[in-house]
Amino acid sequence: MDEVNKQWETPVARINKNYATIRKTEAANRLRETNHCVQSEAQCDVNDLGNPENKILKKTLDGNKTHSFDAMFSRLGFTMRNVSSDGNCLFSAMVDQLRIRGVYEYTPRSLRTAAVNYLRQNPQLDDNTDIRNFIEGDLEDYFQKMNKDGEWGDHIVIHGLACFLKTTVKIYGCDENGMMRPHPDIIACKHKQNSTLYLGHIYGAHYISLRPHTWKEDLLKVLGGRSDSCVISGRNSDPGVAGVGGDVPDMYLSFAMMYCLKQQIIQPLVQQQIHGIPVTNFYRSYTLCKDHSDALYVGILGSNQETRSFKKDLFIIPLDTVVVDDFTSSKVHKRNQLKAVRQEDGNTINLVPEKPENWMRCLNQEQFLHHLKIPSDMMEPPRWIAFQTKMPSTERWLERSRRYGWPPNRAIYDLLTGAGFLVVPEPECSKYAWKYDFRLAEDILLAKAFTDYQKDCFKITKILLDETQVSQYLPYVCVKHAFYYQCQKTSANVWKSDPTLCLRSLLGRFISNINDACFPNFFDSTLNLMPNKLSPDERILVKQRLLIAQKHTFVCLCNAFSTPATDFEERWSRAFAAMFHRLVESMQSSDTERVLEECLIPTAVAGIQELVERERFSLAYERCTEAVEELNHVCKAELAVNYIVNLVVVPAACNVRHWLFAFYVAFVTGHYWFDAVNKDLDSVLLVDVFGEELNGLLLDTFEKKVNIPMHFIEPERICQTTFALAKVLEQCDIDEAVIAKVELEALDYVIIQLAKRTSNVCDSDITTADKIRELCADVRKRTNKKMMELASIRKDISKLQEDINRMNLICSKLREMNMQ
Repeated sequence: MDEVNKQWETPVARINKNYATIRKTEAANRLRETNHCVQSEAQCDVNDLGNPENKILKKTLDGNKTHSFDAMFSRLGFTMRNVSSDGNCLFSAMVDQLRIRGVYEYTPRSLRTAAVNYLRQNPQLDDNTDIRNFIEGDLEDYFQKMNKDGEWGDHIVIHGLACFLKTTVKIYGCDENGMMRPHPDIIACKHKQNSTLYLGHIYGAHYISLRPHTWKEDLLKVLGGRSDSCVISGRNSDPGVAGVGGDVPDMYLSFAMMYCLKQQIIQPLVQQQIHGIPVTNFYRSYTLCKDHSDALYVGILGSNQETRSFKKDLFIIPLDTVVVDDFTSSKVHKRNQLKAVRQEDGNTINLVPEKPENWMRCLNQEQFLHHLKIPSDMMEPPRWIAFQTKMPSTERWLERSRRYGWPPNRAIYDLLTGAGFLVVPEPECSKYAWKYDFRLAEDILLAKAFTDYQKDCFKITKILLDETQVSQYLPYVCVKHAFYYQCQKTSANVWKSDPTLCLRSLLGRFISNINDACFPNFFDSTLNLMPNKLSPDERILVKQRLLIAQKHTFVCLCNAFSTPATDFEERWSRAFAAMFHRLVESMQSSDTERVLEECLIPTAVAGIQELVERERFSLAYERCTEAVEELNHVCKAELAVNYIVNLVVVPAACNVRHWLFAFYVAFVTGHYWFDAVNKDLDSVLLVDVFGEELNGLLLDTFEKKVNIPMHFIEPERICQTTFALAKVLEQCDIDEAVIAKVELEALDYVIIQLAKRTSNVCDSDITTADKIRELCADVRKRTNKKMMELASIRKDISKLQEDINRMNLICSKLREMNMQ
């Protein structure tokens, strides 16, 4: 099925050969002949195929060996950073080089303009040679051409860039065979003041940025030494400065946070690992994630932090035994009680049995219980014995001030009455040392206490800690419990209305805890979660990195989301880079309405269109609603949801996914969009292609018929349209049997259309018909299988109903006997 699906996707093999210049044509021809690659990229759409740079980004094979430039540049001390292949690659690569050095005020567009303006004012090279000697035609025509978006930069523009930035540019190139040239091209400025920038040039057609292996550490040193903004010159980045705190205005940071959160690329790095299984009436088995990781332990999709299985602790919990302290001993009634005795370090306890005779072989001379382990099979690790307990120091915890009602009462009830706390072995200290374990309680808070806005703030915080490398020193459990305290001290409305304030306040709490060398446990404030192995120098380093995250939040977000790992889809990287470019350009304007219309709305629409391209139609519509709410809040605007939806579906005339998004929104909301999206297009009735079953559903919704553009149902495209339509119907909760009938009707339609071609039949038509017949048979097979499954389910339901009737009869007889 997947192979057939690939056959009928957008015909990407049709490449536009009318390139703008002979140089571009020759570069494209070389790229088609070679088997080397720069970096894999997601499939380009039809509109991008005319750009020869896109061919560079295709991964190809030479026999069984895949060649990549990564290894070649790595040997030179660089990490390759690819940029968008849109004709602006030279300027995008230069911008990337500036940003890893702490200069964020330029975008590819503004840097292009700056270079052209410099050449206008200084039309001579360093040796006083006039640049007219290297240009054909009028000089002003050359400047106007170079100032156009998408125009390839040449060596004269690179000279202008080097002189404008007062730096040296080293360019490592490769010949047509994919071999590295022995020496880089060096373009130097006579008045050099800044560090050297490094670029790669592939086959004379595409520039890339070459980052030194230590670029992140170097950037953090630069950011740590700056108190002003890297994005807006003259702005104080100290978050404590009233009204101007942070590296960018809060409006832009809030929008960037919203965009990053809603693109569905922040993913949990570990599945929920807490499982409790009641094995018998006497004990319970638990599997807990060793480092407290949970659904809030997130990372960027495709980042170096991969979703992985964390180490686990396996415990057996006897249900007739409980650990008590001075506050709970009189309130707990179990067959066996163990008294908790605090050790001098404050973080561990000893267990003293109330009835030592039951534990004679497990005690030392001081009557302390040692660790107990149950051996298991050779294939599984052993399980430790742990004990249930109540919240330690419950009265002190309940007396704590909860001005804003966090945690909510339902979470408090579960914490106090449920099995949220354990006492587990602490083998790192001694075999008689135990400690309180709060992982089950953390799970209760995650399920019952947090709002979506609180979770979103924590996710962005986690990304910032990863980007500034704080996560290497500060355990995740410390971050979580500091977040719990912040939730307790902050109103729920503030998390929604001012996320940037909440983010900076949370980072400020981390800094305060580092200064105190104490991250108190949320459930028992006498316990310090900060690891003892953290040296004073490391604490100073962590504090510096936290200050960087607090002062340069926008810069850290930009680095995190526009610098993907190898398996991060290139088009997602381009989308995030474009978003940050738009925001940087618009920060020079103080007109909020203009910023909204020219920056924020187009950026939000582009993000939603990206979800539409991934056929996440229901999520895209949800994002339309959320975007309107966020934009109205951030900019004090009065946008309507239909306004944003209309902007998203504007390309519907040429893009089937956008047309189907309009179909989804119309089906869900009942708003008839088709007169607008089908305007000036040849179209046919949807019922003629996809059958009466779908037409009946649409008539019930709109009370009139729906047309679909003709070019979406041509034999070469109808399979792609049909599969995308099936996904729309699935997301509209349409029955699978109906969807299968729609697919069959579409395939029957195209077979009939092909049969009508009695002349000029070409091989592609015959192949199309054969593939569609195969696909038709596959759909029929799946439909028959589904019908058999439904019949089996009906049979099982019938048997269950008979069993229920018998049980009801038995129960009625038992009641009669009981009455007698």
